[in-house]
Amino acid sequence: MNKKFLGGCLPVLFGLFLVFSTFTAATPTGTNLQLVLIKSEPVSLQAGTYADIWLKILNNGTVTARNVELHFNDNFPFYVVSGEKRVWDFGKIIAGDEVQVKTRIAVNDTALEGDNELRFLLKINGFSIVKKISVDIGEDSPALLITRVSTEPNYIAPGSEAKIIIELKNGGYKYLRDIDVNLSFSSNIPLLPIGSSSVKRINEIAPQETTKIGFDVKATESATSQTYGVPINLKFFDSAGTQHEKTEITGIKIGGTPKLVFHIENTVVLKSKQTNTIQLSVVNKDMIDAKFVNLEFVTTDGYKIVSPTSVYLGNIDSDDYQTTDVEIYCEKSGITKLTVNLEYSSPDGIGFVETKTVPLKVYTKKEISTLGLEQRNNNWIGGLVVILAIGSYFGYRKYKKKKQNKK
Repeated sequence: MNKKFLGGCLPVLFGLFLVFSTFTAATPTGTNLQLVLIKSEPVSLQAGTYADIWLKILNNGTVTARNVELHFNDNFPFYVVSGEKRVWDFGKIIAGDEVQVKTRIAVNDTALEGDNELRFLLKINGFSIVKKISVDIGEDSPALLITRVSTEPNYIAPGSEAKIIIELKNGGYKYLRDIDVNLSFSSNIPLLPIGSSSVKRINEIAPQETTKIGFDVKATESATSQTYGVPINLKFFDSAGTQHEKTEITGIKIGGTPKLVFHIENTVVLKSKQTNTIQLSVVNKDMIDAKFVNLEFVTTDGYKIVSPTSVYLGNIDSDDYQTTDVEIYCEKSGITKLTVNLEYSSPDGIGFVETKTVPLKVYTKKEISTLGLEQRNNNWIGGLVVILAIGSYFGYRKYKKKKQNKK
């Protein structure tokens, strides 16, 4: 029996000897390689997303480790992203030295939350050791982002219609479905939806994709020009059927650009080679008030500004006007243009600078006499003289008659 027992054990012992010989030959005494996680981004991995992993291999032994390789093993729920490296050949690692690697992995969208393991195969001189790295998969937070809000036109004028365009992006790696977008127009926001309600639905947004949704609105006639904070409420479902809700505030501008035009108020005939007074009217023909209106009169070849070149008019309300007098010395006859630099602001503080021109016709004395234009300048004076003369005449007759009656 003892002989049979020994005879049966000899092949097993011989096999163990070979294995042991191979192990000791491949991993000489003093070799001690450790695989360590340096960091991950994000720190807490998310199901259905990618993650960047940084690792290092430390040789904590006393001898050089040779023919060192590191292999990433796909193991649920982790796999290497296509195009990323999964095998690293380091050659040798001297005792006390280290090497570092980085890779990008994908996390399956059905991965369970909590501790999970990354698995690597570390080879030393042909001998393989399985190394495990513990990582955390955190709670999945869907990233539905409002990337841009715009209006067409840029300013919504009181009483006018416009479109509000909202751009949404699915910043995660899971499908988002049944997205309800609600513009909350409260009583203090002078906007009303037209043609549809203030709630619209997007069926789904794929991972990393962007979509747009538009709302037709109208500003009330009495809307004050300013920027209004409009809440955007979002309700949606992730791929697991969980509902999420978030609210953000966006600024919508109601107002516009005041429309200022110039008119010559008086009908004075402009004479060359002398100073003329022009009464200039600045009219605000828009529904938006103009603030801090300032005029700068510019001297040109045809005339010189005699009066102060800068005139501050202040505010000009919607559908209102301001007037100012400007004195110019006309150098020559003919057609010229009064040039004015105009500066003003909208009610929300946006500044504007424009250059306006007003056509002027300047006459010589001969032209005025030939065309009979002098009467245009003196008609009102002549009329006044006639009225005063007639009034004086009848007044004198009445006075004389009373004096005769007394006699």
